[in-house]
Amino acid sequence: ELADRLAAEDVVDMPSVSSNVNGEIVIKQLISFQGNLDAFPFPDLTLWEDGVKQCGSIPIISSRGCPRNCSFCYNNQFSGRKMWFYRSSENVLSEMFHWRDYFNHDTFHFIDDNFLINQKRACRILEASRKEGFQITQLIGNLVDYKDGILDLIQEVRRMSAPYGFVKIHVTLSTFIPKPETPFQWDLQCNRATIQAKIDYVLRVLRGDRHIKVSYRNPRYSELEGIYSRGDRRLARLTYA
Repeated sequence: ELADRLAAEDVVDMPSVSSNVNGEIVIKQLISFQGNLDAFPFPDLTLWEDGVKQCGSIPIISSRGCPRNCSFCYNNQFSGRKMWFYRSSENVLSEMFHWRDYFNHDTFHFIDDNFLINQKRACRILEASRKEGFQITQLIGNLVDYKDGILDLIQEVRRMSAPYGFVKIHVTLSTFIPKPETPFQWDLQCNRATIQAKIDYVLRVLRGDRHIKVSYRNPRYSELEGIYSRGDRRLARLTYA
């Protein structure tokens, strides 16, 4: 509908779309989506056949929005604060079968902001993909909590990849640094011991599998990064000394 309206230059009365009317910017009220994503047709990838060929992979988006509440993120404005809508695993797999048959290609990548939020749904999609012989080249998830369920999912992905031979899974742990001029500038940064304890926990759970590589930053460097990001020019003398 948006494409048709833009082509006809008729968006004045369209909700959620601001427009220039006789030199005046008319701001429309943002209407958040409240429906069922399964009810929508699949994105028409026939319009992007060259892109699929160049990428060597078929893009799939299985959800919209995000249940997180990060104030700096676009999702709060585009999808509504803490709003997350997802397609059922059956609907996602149906699209994958459709494009597999159309492109005669079985490699996919997910472009969701948070594919791993619903762990049960993610596992159903990944398990079915494994059985069908689909190759998944990209998943994006939020590991901010490092809860047991997320770590179990990493191990589950490893088990599902076993039939494909030596598959390496990379897990990167990033320490939260409350930097100035960000929404988190007044938040407390964990001390070095707490950061190390969290890293040790993740390593302990994932240890023993040579196919899973965990990368992390030395907590001492994270502590120094926090100091220098919040300090003023007086730190220059300390650095010089």
